[in-house]
Amino acid sequence: MEPYDIAAILIIVPFLFFRFIYRIDSRIIIGIAIVILVATGISLAAGSEPIANDLAIVAFYCLVVGVLLLVIEYAYEERKKARGEKPKERPVLGDLSKKTEG
Repeated sequence: MEPYDIAAILIIVPFLFFRFIYRIDSRIIIGIAIVILVATGISLAAGSEPIANDLAIVAFYCLVVGVLLLVIEYAYEERKKARGEKPKERPVLGDLSKKTEG
């Protein structure tokens, strides 16, 4: 097994475990992929191309898992809409339209 395979497994498997147990938002894995891509750029700028390549592969795996989870969630929500159930409302960052009670 290559080092990037092990790193991807160590990131994705625990995320999937916590995702389904604690209902963590699947967009978080996409955020993790973005952080890894930033680290890829930094390592490439530092002159470490092999590490940058490995990080890019891990980021790709994370993005694939994130997109698959989003597609599954979308299909699930569409099925709920078709049955007439109310779909889950996703939180929107920066949405100030909802007032909090103080």
